[in-house]
Amino acid sequence: MENEYVYTGQYYDLVYGSYKNDIITQCEVKMILGYTKAQSTILDIGAGTGRLTIPLLKNNRKMFALDTSEAMLKELRKKLKKYNLVIGGIINDKINDVSLKKKVDCVVMFGNVISEMAKTREEGVEVLRVIKGLMKKNSKLIISQSTMKNMDWKSEEEKGGGCV
Repeated sequence: MENEYVYTGQYYDLVYGSYKNDIITQCEVKMILGYTKAQSTILDIGAGTGRLTIPLLKNNRKMFALDTSEAMLKELRKKLKKYNLVIGGIINDKINDVSLKKKVDCVVMFGNVISEMAKTREEGVEVLRVIKGLMKKNSKLIISQSTMKNMDWKSEEEKGGGCV
């Protein structure tokens, strides 16, 4: 399956590469780690090139990566190989067509992902229903919407090691 991101996979990290080590990503990963345990199974919806998937794998989480762009997932596969990381699964599909053998402990996605999956209220409700069906009872759904207004842009050192 492919979409408008067909040409962005190879360029995405060049344009947005600072995300892999920036304060926003560090804080998001720290938050997700706080809500999950080692060996928790996490589905990253809109995984792209692995901005969240890679650091979560490195922190002993079992990951599934979902994205509609094969080009983005191709870059993710390169990173997995480079870092010698094993992932539970890479899924190139729309959320409405996804089925997993086992339900997950947590679902993570960046805020804009839901607006790309659902253009109407009804579609949004359906997307959330599908996501709920992929989750274990008492699982966490983490939708990150980071903006300059809700993030503390100081470095970890300036803040004494904590994210807001």
